[in-house]
Amino acid sequence: MGFMASLALLFLGLGYSYVEGMTNLSKEEDLELEEQVNMLNKPPIKTVKDEVGDIFDCVDIEKQPAFDHLLLKNHKLQTKPSFNPVLLTNNGVASTSTHSRTLPKRVGCPQGTVPIRRTRKEDLIRAKTFSESYFATISPLTTEKPGQHVSPQLFGDNNTRLFSYYKGKDNKGCFNILCFGFVQVDKDHPIGQVLPHGDQVEMPLAIAQDVRSRNWWLLNVDKAIQYGYWPYLLFSHMEEGGSQGAWGGVAIGDAGQPSPPMGSGTFPNDVAHASYIKRLAVTDADYRFGSPDRDTIQRYADVPKCYGVTDYGVRKEGGYTFMYGGPGGQCGD
Repeated sequence: MGFMASLALLFLGLGYSYVEGMTNLSKEEDLELEEQVNMLNKPPIKTVKDEVGDIFDCVDIEKQPAFDHLLLKNHKLQTKPSFNPVLLTNNGVASTSTHSRTLPKRVGCPQGTVPIRRTRKEDLIRAKTFSESYFATISPLTTEKPGQHVSPQLFGDNNTRLFSYYKGKDNKGCFNILCFGFVQVDKDHPIGQVLPHGDQVEMPLAIAQDVRSRNWWLLNVDKAIQYGYWPYLLFSHMEEGGSQGAWGGVAIGDAGQPSPPMGSGTFPNDVAHASYIKRLAVTDADYRFGSPDRDTIQRYADVPKCYGVTDYGVRKEGGYTFMYGGPGGQCGD
């Protein structure tokens, strides 16, 4: 059985990202975006508006946007992983903590439906500009990337949100459900939802491949939430597990302007406030967990005067832990 990587991520914030500017569209591009909006926004069975004004449409789980992907036309919906997600908790991914792990309010979609954040044309325009900047900052091997982030350029506000990003066989990527691919399964907790605030807020996330279906699941292992999955058919080299894992933060700013903060905006030496990721773990095909080998981990901060990373290795209370982030500022080109 091939190696399977499951990434246990506890993010305060993946990064504070901000890019100014709007794109001037041709008539053809405008029509193309209109068509894409119509395809992404399926007829709702129920509509919910949350506290920040986001609109979520409860759509038939079998008719959600993911299944418009050409590779998923004959895809059979998987409503839950074949493995027991509790295995992830029992192997040390989640633990007791004094920090908040509260979740946003449930959207409350009816059974048989899933919440899909309603897409507007301006969302796609912003996403196009931001994705080009973001895609240039990540490894070409990146296929799935979840966590928390603040992105005024992507969402038009300063709220912290749960996000996902994936890059498929066509070497193109997108955030959340702004393109076809990610299959939403949970009826209460959608991708793109605003998260609660606090001094240090934990979110124990894991990406784990189901060895039977070969799909890659996104899970909250503390709250037993199965957000959904990326079908293995989307990827060219992830059918039998993964070979690399990465944890950290990204901050993206407008050229010539001060760089934005990353994480909580403090350097890793501010233990009481800095962003951290703990209980890093990888698992084999039998869901046996272990901490990464410290000697095989590469630590990287491209602008040390603005952002940093401190590797604590394996700690008694938190497993493999590191802290990261920084205030940004005048960081150069």
